[in-house]
Amino acid sequence: MTNESSDLGTCPLCESPVPASQLLAVFGSTERTTFAECPACGDIVAPTDAPLPEKSNKE
Repeated sequence: MTNESSDLGTCPLCESPVPASQLLAVFGSTERTTFAECPACGDIVAPTDAPLPEKSNKE
């Protein structure tokens, strides 16, 4: 059973859902890219349809 709200997106290699718990890194300031480990195939991927994580406002 998959909880869509906790998914980062879909693995572009095996099309399995990638849960937020697999998040490894987020790069960029204006165009952010998310990288995670796919639990199904084990590859490091940029999940497709991944929502952009909220940017922290450190003042």
